[in-house]
Amino acid sequence: MEKQLTPGEAFADFLRWVHESGTWGNLEIKERNRIITARRDAAGKRGIVLQNTRIKSILNDYAPDRYEFRETVILKD
Repeated sequence: MEKQLTPGEAFADFLRWVHESGTWGNLEIKERNRIITARRDAAGKRGIVLQNTRIKSILNDYAPDRYEFRETVILKD
């Protein structure tokens, strides 16, 4: 089954999945810190916005078989 998500929705799903799947326990401290920092940035607590390119990088690095990040541009002529 495929479901279309926004990058923010996909990141929220990833955060849930990374813990529920047991993947979190297999990550190194540096990898966990990368995800924790991105989660904090997504919440906007430091005035930093979590950009789509960063979300894409995290999804591709930690769950490439679960997420397919597509970028589209639609021209309305």
